Amino acid sequence: MGIRSDILAQTRRSICDAALDLFVEKGVAATKMEDILGNSGISVGSFYYLFKNKVDLAATLYLETQQQLFETLLDKLNSHRKAPAKEGIAALIRTYLEWVTDHPKGIYFLTFCRDPEVKNDEREKASEAEFYTTIYTWLQGLCEQGEIIKLAPQQYLALLFGPVEYLVRRVLDTVDGDNAETLKDGFTQSAELLIEATWQGLRRFEIEVSELSTRNGNNG
Repeated sequence: MGIRSDILAQTRRSICDAALDLFVEKGVAATKMEDILGNSGISVGSFYYLFKNKVDLAATLYLETQQQLFETLLDKLNSHRKAPAKEGIAALIRTYLEWVTDHPKGIYFLTFCRDPEVKNDEREKASEAEFYTTIYTWLQGLCEQGEIIKLAPQQYLALLFGPVEYLVRRVLDTVDGDNAETLKDGFTQSAELLIEATWQGLRRFEIEVSELSTRNGNNG
């Protein structure tokens, strides 16, 4: 039983690795089943034992890649829950960029996949909702502690992840994704700038506004 499980896992990994290469190179729609089978060396029967079809494979691969990123970020978050707000925010941004550098094909697939059947998979939506709820709950706690301003969930997430996601998209658009050093340089050179910009957007400006209003009221 153990040997069979190992073989199935290796077969699945071979299919996923071959498919990821092809999806990044051609896109999901342009990738044919025979391409996947040829590149992976796996039989038709083995493929359909593990996946329903090409779209099921693509959606599963998208979900699992996304979950790898989310789990990495949440592990970092859990180790910084008691840290000052800026330190926790900085750790998340650095970890995001480190994961991207280590998984260039994975982040390329997540960033540029356009197939609605892949991106609208219910499993992916549920995973994303759980991740962002956890992040928002943490940010809410920082707000209640007086460390950051009060914002709507989408505003928090836009400030925290918007800049880094845009950077990733632009860097992947302009450099060779197979060149890890080039990717690393492209991201690390911007990391501290992104951290500072994000922090300036989230820091407890409300208190300063409140104090200013009080002073103006006293002056009146």
